[in-house]
Amino acid sequence: MSFRQCILSGCQNVDSGIGVYAGCHQGYTEFAALFDPVIETYHGHKKGDKHVSNMDWTKLNAPPLPEE
Repeated sequence: MSFRQCILSGCQNVDSGIGVYAGCHQGYTEFAALFDPVIETYHGHKKGDKHVSNMDWTKLNAPPLPEE
């Protein structure tokens, strides 16, 4: 993935907000200096943060499903 590919959408759609995309893992890795600050600012996730999945469905906070 090239730098041009990462920024192309933002160049074509200047009103899109962020406008940079890592289309693949390699693109993110190669351009981490660009993506890391964007991700931290936009999503609030720092480079060293870890995602922890909790697959316990009893802990879900979701609205009830409608009755059929």
